[in-house]
Amino acid sequence: MIEGTTPVPAVDEFSNWRKSSTSDDGACVFIADGPNGWVALRDSDDPSGAVVRIPRKSWEHMVRGIKNGSLAPSEM
Repeated sequence: MIEGTTPVPAVDEFSNWRKSSTSDDGACVFIADGPNGWVALRDSDDPSGAVVRIPRKSWEHMVRGIKNGSLAPSEM
């Protein structure tokens, strides 16, 4: 563990899963709050699948980047 960081919480420590967004094709993710400022994300179509856990500050930066276009997908 890096000095000054908190350990990644276990998946069962996250609660109040809720939809974060929807799209025309119905795809969305669920988000949940966890202890010590962590946020978890999972696919709404696969609630027992993989869960991504990130610090809230990183989540806020990602959302801000998506909203302002700095994290827009690159052209292939």
